[in-house]
Amino acid sequence: MANYDIVAGTTADLQFQLLESGSPINLLNVTVSLLLNDRTGATVTSPGTVAVEDEDEGEVTLTPTDANVFDAAKGPYQARWKLTAASGKISYVPSSNRDVWNIIGT
Repeated sequence: MANYDIVAGTTADLQFQLLESGSPINLLNVTVSLLLNDRTGATVTSPGTVAVEDEDEGEVTLTPTDANVFDAAKGPYQARWKLTAASGKISYVPSSNRDVWNIIGT
């Protein structure tokens, strides 16, 4: 589990590195999506587009849908990445407690 601070209203790309036991996850032939919930547990239905930037280093970029995705009144958020391999197998990062995204005011 990791903690991140994100400023409310952010629309710039956010970069993350997906790790397992401290090592980058190989994302070759893997589709990555974001599962995001606000502080009440409600699903953030369209948090943005996820793109794999560096398969070997487990690096992904989230492009938020718009300025309403990150709302300080709805934070902190809980995040988990869903990894779907070309074979159809699904895994999640983190596999234990979700990451915490603190949404801070401007």
